[in-house]
Amino acid sequence: KIFGDIGALAATSLDKARLFAETEVRARQLAVLNDISQRLVATELNVERLLELITSSAVDILAGEAGSLFLMAEDGSGDLEFKVVVGGSGKELLGSRVPAGRGLVGEVAKKGKPAIVNDTRQDPRFQGEVTKTGQFRTSSILAVPLMAKNKVIGVLEVLNRKDGGVYTEEDTALLSTFAGQAAVAIENARLFEVTDIQLGKRIQELEALERIDVELNRTLDLKKVAEIALRWAIAQTGATAGVIGQVVGEPSVLQILGIYGYRESDYPEGAEGKIWPLDKGIVSRVIRTRQPDLATDTAIDPNYVPSLSGAKSQITIPMMSGGELGALMVLESDKKERLTLLDQQFAQRLAEHASVAMENARLTSELNRTLESKSEFMGFAAHELKQPLASVRGYADLLMSGMSGDVSDQQKNFLGVIRSNAQRMQTI
Repeated sequence: KIFGDIGALAATSLDKARLFAETEVRARQLAVLNDISQRLVATELNVERLLELITSSAVDILAGEAGSLFLMAEDGSGDLEFKVVVGGSGKELLGSRVPAGRGLVGEVAKKGKPAIVNDTRQDPRFQGEVTKTGQFRTSSILAVPLMAKNKVIGVLEVLNRKDGGVYTEEDTALLSTFAGQAAVAIENARLFEVTDIQLGKRIQELEALERIDVELNRTLDLKKVAEIALRWAIAQTGATAGVIGQVVGEPSVLQILGIYGYRESDYPEGAEGKIWPLDKGIVSRVIRTRQPDLATDTAIDPNYVPSLSGAKSQITIPMMSGGELGALMVLESDKKERLTLLDQQFAQRLAEHASVAMENARLTSELNRTLESKSEFMGFAAHELKQPLASVRGYADLLMSGMSGDVSDQQKNFLGVIRSNAQRMQTI
């Protein structure tokens, strides 16, 4: 009986000690989790450094020997890309892919649910996603999905407890909580990185447009304006060839002002020197819609008419002035890297700046022609007036001299008025 009582007391003591130890472990885990969560929110990290922090933190929280992190491939294939490994080996697999749905990580990603494998030898799903070679051997795995906005963006794994124990549902709940916070941090870091890149590109674009405006404002020659705009468009978009021309006539044709990268053999059918037709091709569509057009694959565009040899993509921008279509910009590329929507947006903004400069140049040219016509007319009118005025003044002088007979004082006064007015008109 005494021995039984001692046994009961021992059992109670052991149970309390076990619970106390588990409580201490869980308290430590929660403290680490809280600390890491604050770091994830407060620290400005790039995506790569953030992934390393998340993986190493997960290993620390669950006292594992190693860990790994996979992210969904950005091409939409559903494959998982190996991004980080902490502890153990497997560095040689970084950057490699696990096909969609394959293995343990593939199943976790596909179902969006955690998975525990406490004996990899007995689980056919484990296919050595980390490694089966070298000194490190994977015996147990806890894998949880990284979820953001109800979508799986990756998988986080912790391998082999250091104490040799097994992973439990409590471990799963803890790692899942951490994974949820980590996924949000990853998405925020990605968004920040993308925003930062876009902001940098936008600043570069604004700087480029400022330099373009300086060049455009230095000239009022229409062809030079077109050549400057085309040169910048080619440089910024990476296009192989381009052309800017005025839309003139009825039916409309394109009168080339600036051209780059085209051989005469590339000119569209019906072109006559620097006069190109606009009744066919993508340009005809733009003439009709007055909207910019991006053909990322000319091979599948039903309206595309071959111009640049081997062209794979084309941007066509209407250059508007006062609501009227005054000119067109066409950019083409035969490169594998096709022209993109960002290229179109830049070309459109450049066209808006160039359109103003081209309209100023056109108006200046018209003004100069008007002034020349006015000067020509005034010169002609002055010449035509001088001859009869000379005759009037000459005959007035003859009459005043008395060569045609006596002249009374009153007649002399009249002739003097005639002569002085003729002289004044000749001076004018």
